[in-house]
Order: sequence, then structure tokens, then C-alpha cells
Amino acid sequence: MGKILGRPVGEETLHDMWLALSGGGGRWVQHRLLDYIDDRTLYAARWEAALEGYPGPTLFIWGPADPVSGAPLLERLRTRIPDTEFVVLHQPPVTGHYPQLENPEAVSDALVKFLA
Repeated sequence: MGKILGRPVGEETLHDMWLALSGGGGRWVQHRLLDYIDDRTLYAARWEAALEGYPGPTLFIWGPADPVSGAPLLERLRTRIPDTEFVVLHQPPVTGHYPQLENPEAVSDALVKFLA
């Protein structure tokens, strides 16, 4: 988990994440969850059309230190979906893959503002 977090989170949070992943036999099916990697290619056109064609307001809250979907994807989304609002959590320490855990106040502020 430490490799995809940009900001440190507490040991209790990491433990809770492990319990959520491993509970109910989850530890034995985690490898199946990686099917999304192939799905990204298989359904790329469908998912891109859905994002680009959505007529309503859209917000992305982005952790730029995310090694899974970091800065290169952010620039692509900005180009492909220009009317979208982006909140990039780049204040030090930079936010990573789990913004809601790493930087909950900034995520909450962005969501409250967007939903207002």
C-alpha cells in the first residue's frame, strides 16, 4: 500500500484497509480483481464515450502522486473532457492513489463545493 500512497496514513487506517481486503476470503480472490487491467483495453471505447458524452457536471479529484493513474492520465482527461472540473491535490505532501484517505479534508471541501 505504501507504494501507491503519496501521503502517510495512520497504521489503524492501513490495518482497516487490510481487513477490508482480506475479510470474507478476500485474500484468496484479490488476483481476480486485476481483471480490470484487461477490461481497460477491452472496454476502452465504451468507457471513453461514456465519459466524453456525459452531459452533466463532472468533477475529478486527483492525487498526482498516484502511480496507477497519475499525471499522464490527468492531462489526457483534461484534453478529452475539457468542460470537467479538476481538483488536483498537489499541496505537499502530494496526494496519491487514495485521496479520500490521504487528504480527506481537501476531498471533502472539493465535494461540498461541487455539490453545492
